[in-house]
Amino acid sequence: MSKRIPQKINSIEKKERLAETCYYLACQTPYESITISEICDRAKVSVGTFYSYFDSKSDIIKYSIMNYSKPILFPIYNNINLLKFKKNTVIKTITKMINISIDTISMTKSSYKNILSIILSSDEYLEIYKQLLNEELNIIYNKCIQNTFTDNNLKETINITQNMINNFVFDYIIKNINYIDFESQKTLLEKHLLLLWEKHTK
Repeated sequence: MSKRIPQKINSIEKKERLAETCYYLACQTPYESITISEICDRAKVSVGTFYSYFDSKSDIIKYSIMNYSKPILFPIYNNINLLKFKKNTVIKTITKMINISIDTISMTKSSYKNILSIILSSDEYLEIYKQLLNEELNIIYNKCIQNTFTDNNLKETINITQNMINNFVFDYIIKNINYIDFESQKTLLEKHLLLLWEKHTK
């Protein structure tokens, strides 16, 4: 289905209002409960106008995840300017990455679970998630290279770091795994990651 070309000056504003509304609903309700009519009603945009910008519910969901999910799903990406990737402060940076992830996902637990369940429901949505994860990886990589880190499979190290932090936070917050001593588990994770990064700081 071809999109009709929007004519009004505020067309971008309407598109983003629809996308923001869709993302808000995706954070609050199950995927099956989201309808185009409700998105339009809440955004105060007609269903006809909706189809000027998006082909389907799936289309607007993909756009919304791509453009609005970073603060919840990728807190490291979203707070990248707070992180200093320097050779002599690697452990501090790793600790900050873990803390940013824990704090953000703790505060947005319900929304995080809803968006993640939508992403896992479709290969198309999962591809967008992987694309954003790769964007985060490349930003971290470029910051490290700018600060003279040794490459030596640096992207692989960053990817492992992303996965280890994400898995740790997911287990602790989303799966509610109660570690006997959370701080000691967190310290252990930091030590593992520090060993992983050593080859890039020499």
